[in-house]
Amino acid sequence: MEKPWLNFYDPRVPRTLEIPDIPLFRILEDTADRFPKRPAIYFFGGKMNYGELRNQMNLFSQALANFGFQKGERLGMILANMPQSVIGALGAMKAGVTPVFFDPLIENEEIHRQLNDARVETVVVLDIILPRVAKVFPQTRVKKFIIASVKEYLPFPRNFFFSLAAKGRGLNVNIPRQANFFFFKGMIQNTLLDPSSQAGTSIDGSAEAVIQYTSGAEGSPKGVVLTHRNLVANVLQANSWMGDGEIRKEAFLSILPIHQTYGMTLGMNLPILRGAASVHLPRFEAAQALSNIHNHKITFFPVLPAMVEALAVSPLVSRNRISSLITCWAVGGSLS
Repeated sequence: MEKPWLNFYDPRVPRTLEIPDIPLFRILEDTADRFPKRPAIYFFGGKMNYGELRNQMNLFSQALANFGFQKGERLGMILANMPQSVIGALGAMKAGVTPVFFDPLIENEEIHRQLNDARVETVVVLDIILPRVAKVFPQTRVKKFIIASVKEYLPFPRNFFFSLAAKGRGLNVNIPRQANFFFFKGMIQNTLLDPSSQAGTSIDGSAEAVIQYTSGAEGSPKGVVLTHRNLVANVLQANSWMGDGEIRKEAFLSILPIHQTYGMTLGMNLPILRGAASVHLPRFEAAQALSNIHNHKITFFPVLPAMVEALAVSPLVSRNRISSLITCWAVGGSLS
């Protein structure tokens, strides 16, 4: 069959790829085997290496099993880009549980519809979002809540100052102690790994990995089921365009939302595959993005066109602040 699109490939890009029959979380396990001490995630002053990230994934997977989760069950995720998104998604997958991602900024009416559509009974939810969406839960199947907080993965004294800043901005949330409320970091800290655990060993590429809601061409957003093979193929295809690079010096700025496919592929899975560091930010602000590009020597920045246009007119942009950038990858629309 003729393949005219190959004429537009860069010379270094392979014309075909072999897609291994592995679950997505195997990519993290392989990277942690090779580079356990290499930085994996930076988050508002917090830092986690690949060995620690794998351990957190395994502990969360074990915690879900201890909770009685069965293979094939679904776990709702109402989170911003943060360590709990990565740990929760991969940990759930390894437990055979399907994470279902919801946009944390959508209207209550729509999140109510999606929760019922997905039939989830437990959600991982960011604490500052909980008060806004709490009123929809009584009309859904959701009965258990795993509460995540920004400060959970911040070192002292940053966690303390974050609490003060949040209180000053009216964002401090006091979560009541209830029998059906559990805390993400507490779950992990109270879990012991079972050395005989066979978690993930029976999961292959054809297994359901994640459900993400997308608007498509028309109508309400629909939940799309992606298999492990889908996600592994996506990240290997993206990686094939990256070249070898100086992997030891690579750092990604991960602002594209993980609850969308391109954010999960380019902001979560691709840096893990390459053993690169990723700096996670919950939202785009030009000054904050530029500061992180400069301070963390960001080499790869997956973007939306609106981000590029905001930076293009920003008076804060200077050559020395963005000199580390090698590649920007724009998705979701055309560039002006």
